[in-house]
Amino acid sequence: MRKISLLFSFFFTLCAFAQDDYKGYYITESGEKVNGFFEFYDFFKTEKLKFKKSGSGEFSPLPKDVVEYGIDEGKQKFEKHIVETDMLGDKTYSKDPQLSSQSLFLNVLVKGKASLYSYTKDYNTFFFLSNTSIKQGAVEQLINRKYLLPEGKTVDSPTYRRQLYNLVKCEGQQVSDFIAITYDKDAIVGVVKKYNECSGSKSEIFSLNSRKEFAYSFFAGVHYANMGISYYTPAVADESSLTFSAGAEAAYIFPNESWELYARGEFEPLNYELVDSKDQGYNVLESTFKMSGYAFNFSFGPRYKHILSNRSNIFMECGFGVYQPIGGELEWYTTLYPLNDGIPYRGDNGKYNLATSFALNFGVGYTFNKNYSVAVKYITNRDYMEDVDGSFNTKVGRLGLVFSYRL
Repeated sequence: MRKISLLFSFFFTLCAFAQDDYKGYYITESGEKVNGFFEFYDFFKTEKLKFKKSGSGEFSPLPKDVVEYGIDEGKQKFEKHIVETDMLGDKTYSKDPQLSSQSLFLNVLVKGKASLYSYTKDYNTFFFLSNTSIKQGAVEQLINRKYLLPEGKTVDSPTYRRQLYNLVKCEGQQVSDFIAITYDKDAIVGVVKKYNECSGSKSEIFSLNSRKEFAYSFFAGVHYANMGISYYTPAVADESSLTFSAGAEAAYIFPNESWELYARGEFEPLNYELVDSKDQGYNVLESTFKMSGYAFNFSFGPRYKHILSNRSNIFMECGFGVYQPIGGELEWYTTLYPLNDGIPYRGDNGKYNLATSFALNFGVGYTFNKNYSVAVKYITNRDYMEDVDGSFNTKVGRLGLVFSYRL
């Protein structure tokens, strides 16, 4: 039951964490730029996006007069253009493009003297190109017509290769240099970047970082640890001591950079001794509990960062941990000291292998100089005797200072 309660607590925390907002902006027809946050959604579906101006505000649809919007300040940008489009796909018998004028929000891929855009419809991606040295402001679709022959065979008519030759040809390039170019993002981005470079223009690249971004850290900590025993008669007082730990962590960084999901492994010694005495009237009962061994700790959970600058932040985290003893054991025995100065003698005793334990962990810290962090971290009580012996339970909690370095 205790394990289930811990899991529910963790998942409730994780659900609260999952409401992830994306920093961004939009620009209206009047030139007004508004900064704020986008609600997570498919950013290619402009009409369904929702935006709020502050972290505590309410989300609402984008205004009708928006002409540009961006996510995460430059990782992705969309611009509104009136373009002649051919998007009939591959279910037509016509070899020639059938153009119609549309107002579309195009995804910006490259900005420079030559700029490249994309638009996705019905799982098909279409590319658009402009070159300010040829015609200012004109955006032209790169046509890759796929049409059907009467017998049902699909044939390509790659007009886009001739368009690329006419629009982004560097000095010395021939038609043959464009014959093998495929109609995909990486290939066409490479052509446009090369043209901007040979024409003396810089290429600004935009792309929402949909790939998983991971950061890796090493850490070490010193802790004020507390050991106690529950359900033992007579009751014994807790003992505290200093201990240490070390380990490594991998963190997935969400695109807004304010949230991370971490998983870390940690090595911790389990060296505790608890001794307490009780006067029973006719003798003194001394109870001794000695825990020894090591533990490998695995924990995971969300982390929120309040960004102060590009080199510092304050963060808070919580998580769920699995604590696995390695060669760990708990030795327990009692010693009785007769009050009439008789010879002390050993009473009850036992030795147990430690079992896997579960606990929650919490932390708050500060990151400085971009890669260095210091944090105060707390782990709730762990019972290494659960399902081992029914007569008592262990309580091993700790509060510590952890220093980490992120690669």
